[in-house]
Amino acid sequence: MSVKPGKATALNYLGEVSVDTASHIITHIQAFEANQRDSQCLPCVIENLVETLSQNGMRIEEIIADKGFSSGEALRALEDNDIIGYIPNRGQFVFDKPGFIYNSEEDHYTCLNKKIIAYKGTYETLPGIYNKEYRISRKECKQCPLKDQCTGYRKNATVLRDTIDRTYYEKMHIRMQSKKARVLMKKRQATVEPVIGTLVNYLGMKKVNTKGLLQANKCMTLSAVAYNLKKLLRHKMILVQIKAQQLRKYFEKGLFNLLNSITPRMVACTTGIK
Repeated sequence: MSVKPGKATALNYLGEVSVDTASHIITHIQAFEANQRDSQCLPCVIENLVETLSQNGMRIEEIIADKGFSSGEALRALEDNDIIGYIPNRGQFVFDKPGFIYNSEEDHYTCLNKKIIAYKGTYETLPGIYNKEYRISRKECKQCPLKDQCTGYRKNATVLRDTIDRTYYEKMHIRMQSKKARVLMKKRQATVEPVIGTLVNYLGMKKVNTKGLLQANKCMTLSAVAYNLKKLLRHKMILVQIKAQQLRKYFEKGLFNLLNSITPRMVACTTGIK
């Protein structure tokens, strides 16, 4: 059952597609239950994609995805498989907390007034999402001359919350600031989105008339095979045209060289007759 803001509730499957940005070939396609998020599906997609490519003597080095695939679980899966990811962090992650300095060795924050906001525990805020909480009592902040400027000051205490996967999110945040990341994100839009549009509009992916994930995966796989075959045939036609042009240039060059070699002999022969 899929429930999305602004869309009607319906019985659907969630389809995940992996596309090679160089050739636009589908490298993996898989169906999931629609009540899952993209970020929950990514670890399974990575596992299957790595296995598929390794069987063909290939190795995956980089993955580009949109913000919906960002989660601590997904980023850990990338690290475990030694894959460099380019995925914008979800909006809930805050890279910099103004007015607070984090001490990674002792795991606490320090405010502008040099007070320590200590780690108090880890709590599950949403199913499968755990946040660390840092807190200092209101008594410590009551007389602080900077409390009006404090972004963490609340009614009863100064509270800061952070994801347990902050290290992964920080690495991704820094990587996404690079020029390469901006270029790759534009390439993803020009590569993956047209493939999904073709599958949905022309290759029967808009409606799957089957029951169960096993049958849905068969339909999606057949659609991906049809797409790849069309790409392969078009690629071969282009190769044939390129080879034909090369062969034509080769013969034209060979004929030109042949004429150049014949002409001097003809002149020499004429001269001899005289």
